[in-house]
Amino acid sequence: MSNDQRKIPKKDKNMILVALILETALLLSFMIYSADFSIPNDFDSLESDLGEHFQEGNIRPLKMESVDSAVFILFTDEDTTISGVAAYEEGLNGKLRFRQATYRSYMPVYAEMMHIGRNDYIVVYGINCDPLIYSYTYKQPQQTDEDLPLNEKTIVDPDFIDIYDDNVANFPMVYLYDENGNDITDNLNAKYAGETQFVTGVAAMETFLVYVFCAGVLFIGIFAVFVLLSNNSKNQTHENIPFEQRSWFNRNFTFQGRMNQKPYFFVWVGYVLLLILNSLFIRFFLEHGDELWNFIPRNELTLDAAGILFFIVLVIYIAFWVSITIYFFCQSVRRLHDFNQFGGWVIFRFLWLISTVHILFALIPLIFELVLLLKNGSNGTNNYGEKPTDKLSEKRVEK
Repeated sequence: MSNDQRKIPKKDKNMILVALILETALLLSFMIYSADFSIPNDFDSLESDLGEHFQEGNIRPLKMESVDSAVFILFTDEDTTISGVAAYEEGLNGKLRFRQATYRSYMPVYAEMMHIGRNDYIVVYGINCDPLIYSYTYKQPQQTDEDLPLNEKTIVDPDFIDIYDDNVANFPMVYLYDENGNDITDNLNAKYAGETQFVTGVAAMETFLVYVFCAGVLFIGIFAVFVLLSNNSKNQTHENIPFEQRSWFNRNFTFQGRMNQKPYFFVWVGYVLLLILNSLFIRFFLEHGDELWNFIPRNELTLDAAGILFFIVLVIYIAFWVSITIYFFCQSVRRLHDFNQFGGWVIFRFLWLISTVHILFALIPLIFELVLLLKNGSNGTNNYGEKPTDKLSEKRVEK
C-alpha cells in the first residue's frame, strides 16, 4: 500500500479533531465537577471529612438523614461535649460536598435553618438530651401564642435529628415540654446559658464558581469546534487571499497551517505570564475579598449595584480567559503541524489532570511542552502547508 493510500483524508482528520476536542471538554468538565463532589456517601468518609473542618477532638457522626439532594449528619466529639449538624449536597455522580455546619456545647435541643441547593430546611436536633425533655415543637417568630405550634413531636431517642422542608424567611423557635406538657424552655435555656456556638461553612460564591469553571471549559470546547468547522467552511474562500491580508481573527484563531518555534515561544511566554498574573489576582481576591465586600455600604442600592458590577466583571473575566485559552490551543495545534504531526496530539497537555494515578502522567505534559518549544519544523512543504517564516504573522499556504 502506498503512502498516499495510507494517509488519512483531511476531512476525516478534522472530524477526529472535533471529536477529541469535545471529549476533552466533557472530560475536563466532569473532572472539575467530580473534584468538588468527591466525598463518598458513607459514615467512614463523612467522619474523615468532618475531622478536616473541626479541631475540637475526634468528630464522629451519629445519624444520617437524606432529603431530596441534601444529606444531614448529626455529629458529636469523642467526649460528647458538643453536638451539631452538618449539611452536604449530593451531586449527579452520587458523591457529596460539604456545604455548612453548626455545633454547640451544652445545649438541650436546637433548630437550625439551612439552605441546600434551592431548598430551605429546618433541622431540629439534639444529642444526649436532658431527661426532663419529653417533646418539642417549633414555630416561626412571627406566630402569636394563639397560633398552633408546628411539628409537635415526642423525643424517643436522646440522640435525634428531624428534617422539615420549610421555605420561610425567619429562623424557627423551639419550645420544650416535660412529660406533663409543661413548657420548660426557659428553665433549660437558663441551665445551659453558657453554651457556645461555632459555625463553619462553604460560601455560596465558592460553590457557584465550580459551575462557572465547568461551563467555561465546555464553552471553550464548543467554541474550538466552531472555529475548526468555520475555518474548514471558509477554506475555499480564503484560498486566494494572502495570509497577511486576512483578518486578525482568521490569522490567529485557526487550526490550519503551521507555526514555527520563534513565534510559538513568544506566544508560550505570554500565556505563562498571564497565568502567573491570574494566580496572583485570585490569591489577592481570596485573601482580601471579605475586606472589599465589607467596604461596600450596606443598603439595597449599593448591594444591587455591587452584584451587577461583579456579574459584569465575571463575564469579562471568563470571556477573556476563554479567548486566550482558545488562541493558545490553536497555536499549539499549528505548532504540531509544523513538524508534520496531527494536531489532536495536543490532548497530551491535559494528562496532568490524572497525575494522581501515576507520576508519569504529570511528566508527559512537561515533555510535550518541551517538544513544542524545541523541536524543529519540517523543511519545505509538509502535509499542512509550506514552511512558515520567522515572522509572527507567518505566511501560510494550505495544501
